[in-house]
Order: sequence, then C-alpha cells, then structure tokens
Amino acid sequence: MGCELYAVVEWDWLGGMSATMVMLLVGVLIFLHLAGDLWLEWLNRREIRRAAGSPPAAALAIMDAPTFRRSSEYTLAHQRLD
Repeated sequence: MGCELYAVVEWDWLGGMSATMVMLLVGVLIFLHLAGDLWLEWLNRREIRRAAGSPPAAALAIMDAPTFRRSSEYTLAHQRLD
C-alpha cells in the first residue's frame, strides 16, 4: 500500500498534462534555449567589433594588442555559419 501511494504522489506534479502538452513545453524550452544562445552570440560579436579599434585595458593587461586582434578575428570567424 505504501508503494502505491508514493507512485500517485510522485506523478501528481504533472497535473494530468497530456503527452502533447509535455512535448509542446519541451519544444518551447528548446526554442528559448536556442534563442538565448543566438542572442548571446550576437552580443559577443557586437562587443568584439566595438573593441576592435582599441582593445579594452582589461584585455591589454593579459595580452598584447596583436594577440587581442588575432583572438577577435578567430572568435568572429568561428561564430559564422558557413
């Protein structure tokens, strides 16, 4: 009897959701994850292009200007969808 009660309580959080609703929820979460990734990549590309002319002081504290330029070019090249 104890096991049966636990099984009912365990699955009660679904609240009677159908398989279609679960698949729709998973699809929405996947879409939001993809949209968030694309947005963050766009922000990263924008920041790299903004700093291309003069590297920020924080970057120059750990690398020289030619290394910063090369790493920026590498990042932009590998974010493109060819």
